Amino acid sequence: MSWFRGPNIVTNGLILNFDPANINSYRGESTINLESVVNISTWSTNYAGVTSGNTINLSGYNPFISYNLLPTAVNNMHRTLYSQGGFLSLNTMYTVSLYAKSNGYNFLSFGITDNSNYQTQTVFDLNLGVVTQNVSNNGGSIISSGMIYMGNGWYRCYLTISLSTYVVNNYFLILVRNDGVSTPWIAWLADGTSGVLISSPQIEQKSYATPFVNGTRGSTVVTGGGLIDLSGYGNSGTISGSTYVNEYMGGLFQNGLTNYIGTNALTPVNNTAFYTVEMWIKSKIPDPSYCILFRSGYYYFYLYNNSTTPDHSIYFVNRDTGFTWRSAYYNYATHNIPTQIVGVRDDTNLKLYVNGLLKNTFTYPTLGISNTNWTFGGNGGTESFSGNTYVSKVYNRALSDAEVLQNYNALKSRFEEKVIIDSLMLYLDAGKTNSFPISQGGGTGATWYDLTGRGNNGTILYGGYNYLNGGSIVLNGSSSYVNCGTNVDISNLGAMTVSVILNFNNVSNRQFIIGKCTSDGSSVNEFLVDLTSSTTIRFFSGSGNTWVPFTYVFSSGSTYDITFVRGGLTFRDISMYINGIYISGGTSSNSPLSSSTMKLSVGRGGDYDGLYFNGKIYNVRIYSRSLLASEILQNYNALKGRFNWHGSIFRSNDSKRCIMYLVFRFY
Repeated sequence: MSWFRGPNIVTNGLILNFDPANINSYRGESTINLESVVNISTWSTNYAGVTSGNTINLSGYNPFISYNLLPTAVNNMHRTLYSQGGFLSLNTMYTVSLYAKSNGYNFLSFGITDNSNYQTQTVFDLNLGVVTQNVSNNGGSIISSGMIYMGNGWYRCYLTISLSTYVVNNYFLILVRNDGVSTPWIAWLADGTSGVLISSPQIEQKSYATPFVNGTRGSTVVTGGGLIDLSGYGNSGTISGSTYVNEYMGGLFQNGLTNYIGTNALTPVNNTAFYTVEMWIKSKIPDPSYCILFRSGYYYFYLYNNSTTPDHSIYFVNRDTGFTWRSAYYNYATHNIPTQIVGVRDDTNLKLYVNGLLKNTFTYPTLGISNTNWTFGGNGGTESFSGNTYVSKVYNRALSDAEVLQNYNALKSRFEEKVIIDSLMLYLDAGKTNSFPISQGGGTGATWYDLTGRGNNGTILYGGYNYLNGGSIVLNGSSSYVNCGTNVDISNLGAMTVSVILNFNNVSNRQFIIGKCTSDGSSVNEFLVDLTSSTTIRFFSGSGNTWVPFTYVFSSGSTYDITFVRGGLTFRDISMYINGIYISGGTSSNSPLSSSTMKLSVGRGGDYDGLYFNGKIYNVRIYSRSLLASEILQNYNALKGRFNWHGSIFRSNDSKRCIMYLVFRFY
C-alpha cells in the first residue's frame, strides 16, 4: 500500500526515509497486548462479508493488506466484526485502532454494547473526514474521538471511552453504515456491492495506539527498537533512548539529554557535495540553548535559543576545506508547532528552508565533503534536541525549490490543525505568524490579525508575547487587553459559540475573559465570560440580569480550552465544555439582543474598565452558530498537540465512576 509513504513525496535521490508513524518504518513498542486476554482470531463476522478471505484472522493479521468489509443486502444493522466475553475491565486502559477508506459506503462506526440496554457509539465520515455522531449511554461515556487524514483516501480514526458500568456480556462492534446521523444499531438495506476498506486493526491495554504491537503478529518487530529505512536502500537506524509519542500519527520524543537515532554512513552516495536533509520537528522547551537536530561529519542542523528574544535560530552548517564552520540560518518561533526544516547543499551553496520556503542562502567556494555516521535528534553525545522528531529524509542530490515545496505540501495535512471554519466570525491565534507576526513583540499597538478574512483584527494594549506552546498574548490583569472593535456582531443571530484557549496566572481573583458589554455585566451584554473564583465561571448574554454559572475547579498556571455554546429554541440554553468535554448546561432568562454596537474585548468586558484578565491567551474563536459536541471535540483535538494534552480531561462528581479508555486507530 503505497499510501504509507505519504502522498506525492519526491523519491528521486531519496536514500533515507524514517517515519515513526509508518508501521513499515517503526514496528512498535513493548505493550501488554489484549490478545492475551481475548482471542481476536475468533471474532465473528455477522451480517457482512470480508472479500479478502472468508474471515479476518486478526491474530495472524497481515498489516500490509487491506480488507473490504462488504455488507450483505439483508436489511439489518450490518455488524461487521464483533467480540463477546466481558473482556473490558474497569480502571483499565484499552486501545483499538485501524485504518479505513471508503469503498462505496462512507461511514464506519465503533461501539460497545451489552446487546441490550447499554450502547455507546461513534460514527466516522470517511468522505468528509469528520465525526458525525457521538452517542453515549449508561455503559460508557465518550471522552474523545477524531480522524486524521493519511493520504489517498485513508483515515486514521480514534475513539476514547470511559466505561462507567460493568457489563458481563459486553460486545465490541465494528459496523459499516450508510449514513452518519441515524440511531445507533439501526437496520438498513445494503446494496450488496459497496463496502469499507480497513487495514491493521489492533487492540492494546494502553491509553493510546502504537504503530504496531510487539511480536504477537509475526516477526516484523525490530529487536531493540529500530527504525527501518523506507527508501529501500537499507539505511536503517537504531533508537537510543527515544520514546514513541502518538501525536500527529506518531513521532519520537528526544529528551534534551542523550536521546538520538543513529545510522551508519549512507549508501548510495552519488556525490557528497550535493545532498538534501529534511526533518519535521516540534520543539518542546526553549532549553537547552544549543542542540543538534542531525549531524554527519562536516554537516549538521542545530537550534540555538536566544534567551532575550522569542526566536529560535536554526542553523544549517557545513565545514569548509579549511575546517571553518559555514552556515545559513533563520530565526523563527515555533515552540510546540510541527515545522519542516530542509537543508540543501550543492557545490558552493547552503540553502535553508522552513515549511517549504527558502529562508536563507550562504555561498562559499570551498565547502568540505564527508559521509560518516548520521545521527538524528542529537549528536550521540549530550546535545540532544528537546522535542519530537517525526519524518527524517536524506537525498543524495540537491532538491530544487519546487521539490522542497512539494514535500512540504505532501505531508502538511498530517500536521495541520483542522479547526472547524464553518460560521467563524472571529479567529485569533497567537501561534500562527499570519495571525500574530512575532516581530511585533506583543506591546501596545501590536495587531492580532483575524484569520477569517473578515478584518476583525484586534489591537493589543499594554500586553506582551510569550513564545511557548506555539505562542500567546500575555495580559497583566490590571491594564492590558485586546480591542477587537465593534464589527463582530452576532447579536441578531441568536445561536453562538465562544471558545478561548488560555492559561490563568491567578484563579483567586475575579476577572473577565472575553466580552461585548458596556458595564460590569449586570444588565445588558451581547455576551460576557466571567471567572468569579477558582471554582466558578459564568456566562452572560442578552438583556436582563441573569447569569448562568458553571462549577469547575480551575488551577493557576494550567491551560484550558473553554467553550460556551448558546442555542435551543429560544437561544437561552447555555452549555460549557472544557478541553472538548461537555461539563454542564443551564438556561438563561435573558433574550439575545436584537442589535448591538458594543465593543469586543479579549481580556476584559468590552468597554468596561476593570476586572482585567491575568494570564495568557493563545486562541480565540467566535462562531455565529451552535457547534455540535463532535465539532467542539474536533477543535480541541486539532490544537491539543501544542499544549502536551494527551487526551481529554474527564471530570465527574460521582466518586464511584470508574474510568476505562478505548481508542480506535486506523492504519
